[in-house]
Amino acid sequence: MSPQLEHVLVYSGTPLGLEVLQSQKRLRTVEVNALLPWARSPSALVDAPPHGLTPLSSLPHLESLSLTLSQASPAHLTFDHVRVLVLTSVWHPMEVFLDSALLPQLRSLTISVPHEDPARLSPQCASHFRVLADKHTRLTELHLKCYKSTVHNPVGGTPVQRTWQKPAPMLAGALCAVIEPLLRLHELRNVSLSFGDFCFAYNASDIQCLAESWPDIETFRLELTTLEQLRAGFESLVHFAEHCPRLRALHLPEMELTHDAFDKIRYPKRPHPLRELNVARVVFPQRTDLSWEMLQFSQRVFPHAGSPVSESA
Repeated sequence: MSPQLEHVLVYSGTPLGLEVLQSQKRLRTVEVNALLPWARSPSALVDAPPHGLTPLSSLPHLESLSLTLSQASPAHLTFDHVRVLVLTSVWHPMEVFLDSALLPQLRSLTISVPHEDPARLSPQCASHFRVLADKHTRLTELHLKCYKSTVHNPVGGTPVQRTWQKPAPMLAGALCAVIEPLLRLHELRNVSLSFGDFCFAYNASDIQCLAESWPDIETFRLELTTLEQLRAGFESLVHFAEHCPRLRALHLPEMELTHDAFDKIRYPKRPHPLRELNVARVVFPQRTDLSWEMLQFSQRVFPHAGSPVSESA
């Protein structure tokens, strides 16, 4: 291997040792999509056996690390210089890794996790976020993608999406219960939380808590499915204008707008410099069109953001 390597992608379908990378002292980025030789017996885990990631922890310039985790093996390792971490796994192995590894310089975390049961999504996600709030308090970037699992073609092994009819949305819980631990991460600047087809209830209080807790936020994207009368009001966007002066891009799921929504709004003293505003859909009361009122509000609060919605109804 060349001693000049700075980026390595490791891909293997069989167990693989990473000792060969120890000589690559200039490595800054490592991506591992392979089975690692994790310890398998419970007693061995207690005795802190050689861990599959140990060779990576000794790299003096490693700044970006991407891992696919398959087993919940504690990683009592220190990655002194890793600032960017990308993890793909089911919930438990990922939570064990983040709880046991020392990452003193970690600033950016990207998580991809398959999930099926809506009833278990809220507690599992909240537990994961509590680990982040307790152990990784200096995060400035957080990106979560939670998606329905794929199945594998038994012949070719190619991942394919499930093809049966999409069921009616099932409420996974209240958004406030999931995001509450994240409200302690006050240095967050770029956040995307994508729950795809999973359905959550959220309201104006959730919007207010997020805005007040993340004063330095610059981009925020929230993607989830909603149910009627369990959505935040469009007027709650004013909380971002009041508390998040650096916000430049804002993407939110469906919201609602009622006749008197703007009657008691306390408008900010000056327009907000937001450049990109996108709400998936704004739902009006039956047989009512509040498009003009919605546009008047958004142009007054966010005059540089253009059209605020993808769809209104």
